[in-house]
Amino acid sequence: MNRYSLVAIFLLLNSTLAAAASSEDLLKARLEGRYKELKGAMASGDVASIKAILAPGFVSEDVSGNKEDADAMLREVSALQKDPNKVSETTVVSVDRDADTAVAVQRYHMTTSKPTQDGSSKQVDLVTVSKDTWKLVANGSWLISSTITQQLDYKVNGNLVAHKEHAPQ
Repeated sequence: MNRYSLVAIFLLLNSTLAAAASSEDLLKARLEGRYKELKGAMASGDVASIKAILAPGFVSEDVSGNKEDADAMLREVSALQKDPNKVSETTVVSVDRDADTAVAVQRYHMTTSKPTQDGSSKQVDLVTVSKDTWKLVANGSWLISSTITQQLDYKVNGNLVAHKEHAPQ
């Protein structure tokens, strides 16, 4: 094999890897957009918009292994009180696609302050890591079909109060 053939092979491999990375980056960005839509719908209590992002048969599994369907999750979201101090961010850590299914590992980070009985406030910091399965549907949208919380860390005033890792039942 001559050096021109090696250069051609190297360029072909390089462009193939770049295309794969680019495709993953595009999907990652699309899913981050879907998480942003979901966050907005949850914050406003817009049940119809939340449902529009959930795939049929959606299941949520918490860190303890307890499962709930879309209706139970929607009832919980509807019951949440608005928190003007809440700041949250969802980051897609990784995504792995196989045809019309994508598995995303996402990190959710939320901070807020809560009043205490003595009039001061406590700083709350919550981090969860979840493994979410998304389905690509006929209209080209990605719908979330399941979420499994893998890890939860809860801090109050900087002190770790709870650390839990997924324990399926």
